[in-house]
Amino acid sequence: MITPGTEDDWEAFGRIRLASLREPGSPQAASLGREEGFREPHWRMRLRGAMYLLAWEDESRRRAIGVVGMMQEPGAPVEERLIVSLYVRGSHRRQGIGRALLRAATHWAAVDDAKVVSAWVVDDEDPAVALFASCGFVLTGERVRLPRNPERNEARWSLTLASDDVVQQRTTH
Repeated sequence: MITPGTEDDWEAFGRIRLASLREPGSPQAASLGREEGFREPHWRMRLRGAMYLLAWEDESRRRAIGVVGMMQEPGAPVEERLIVSLYVRGSHRRQGIGRALLRAATHWAAVDDAKVVSAWVVDDEDPAVALFASCGFVLTGERVRLPRNPERNEARWSLTLASDDVVQQRTTH
């Protein structure tokens, strides 16, 4: 079950965010120490600042097993959304949860009148690269070094939402 994250989900959201930062090789691991100190107001504010979708282990909504975050990037065209995070707990990988989260995110982007969804994906994260490619995202040619780990690069991937896809998504979800 995937639902939009609300402020009431702050505890589960905080736990899965910290789990993602503890993941070996996480490109955002440098912020772990700071975010471990976050309290309820910080997590609630984070949930208000972007669209987060949570995949739940079951209908009790006690334990999130996956998360995708999306926002309108400051300075970007109004019709573009940026995936800012995607994480699935190791015990739940290879079960289609990442794909379902990406599909849910593109659905929400379409409902919000976006025409393009993009994401920065670390080049050496082969499963993530394969996931984005299999969901129809294509490389834009933009590449940058990770600010906190300049030995690693990330590439921008983009998906153009077709107008008929938007209509279909609105009627099927």
